Amino acid sequence: MTFNARSLNCSQLTAVKAILSNWPRERVLLVHKPPGSGRTIVIAVVIVKIIASLDASRNVKLAAQSNVTIKIITGKLGLP
Repeated sequence: MTFNARSLNCSQLTAVKAILSNWPRERVLLVHKPPGSGRTIVIAVVIVKIIASLDASRNVKLAAQSNVTIKIITGKLGLP
């Protein structure tokens, strides 16, 4: 699964870059926007980028406030 960075708006691209940066190493990054602003696509892009940078023996764990959110994100990733 790939996402085209050109499909992200400026705010989304800034969030993706901030999440994927490793400075500072110990930090929490909160993506807080109103409904419909593209948080889910930002999360999906970040997951794809992280998975692409890992070797096949590693995995990514995703937690969210609700099961619905997880279903939406996994749907965007093309997972069941």
